[in-house]
Amino acid sequence: MTIREYRVETSTGASDAGLSILAAKPAVWKHVGTFFVDVPQPIPTGAAVNLPEARTVGGLPCDLLTIHVNDTLFEVGHCQQIKADRPLLELVELRLPAEVTGFPCLMRRLQLIPVQPPAQTGSKARQLLQKGADWAARVAEKALKREIELLQVTENIPADSAFTLDERFVEVLTLDELHRQFAPTQGHHDDWD
Repeated sequence: MTIREYRVETSTGASDAGLSILAAKPAVWKHVGTFFVDVPQPIPTGAAVNLPEARTVGGLPCDLLTIHVNDTLFEVGHCQQIKADRPLLELVELRLPAEVTGFPCLMRRLQLIPVQPPAQTGSKARQLLQKGADWAARVAEKALKREIELLQVTENIPADSAFTLDERFVEVLTLDELHRQFAPTQGHHDDWD
């Protein structure tokens, strides 16, 4: 697919409301970062704060951008020393906010789960139920925390062999064709999923 086709495929015109983590995404999205899909574009006034060189990631000084969206806090450590072509970076990390002016080395998403204080006057069963709810909220909060850290960036010219396919490579266009060409031998029950 060309870069133009790729841009059309990844910018389907979906609204911010339709970009929820649970919403269906174009198939091409599995090849790119979707860390910022839940961040409104543009970021509302007052929802983002950028602190220059507030964090060090992998020995590199990074500006720290924090974005508050409802009960979610997005943190992005972006390094001004790493130079990357912005349009190319936007193809790798979808919906990259304009406020990220350096290379994103650390991205964290923290989700706050509201928990009600335990009722001291409730029955024993209600207190146990509240403990279970508190425990479930803590587990959910840990599950919703996403963190991505870049550990090393190297720059080199790839070998020509990186762009050539193995002579045994066979291109197929559909899943049916894959099943036809690579059907398992009799007696084997391989699962293609």
